[in-house]
Amino acid sequence: MLPGDETSAFNDPVVLAGDPWRMWVCRHPLDVVGAEDRMSTWYATSADGLTWQLHGDVLSGRAGRWDARGARVTAVLDPDGCVLIVGSECRVLTVCPPGAWS
Repeated sequence: MLPGDETSAFNDPVVLAGDPWRMWVCRHPLDVVGAEDRMSTWYATSADGLTWQLHGDVLSGRAGRWDARGARVTAVLDPDGCVLIVGSECRVLTVCPPGAWS
């Protein structure tokens, strides 16, 4: 698990082992007291599955919509090199390497 600090907390990681290891993790900003349930999904990579480099927000809520307080990845599938990401609001993102579907 990623360590948090005074500005954010992390939980509910979804990890794909490989080279590199990939993680989608729920980040909660802690800047507003009483609003710690806000969330977004951040992406991270690791060479060894122990030390992680965060790459930032990849899935978040949409202002004025029902998911405005946040969105999290709940599952990641890796069929033949394509990553299918299923978010808590049932949005599906597909990330494929070039030529994966040819």
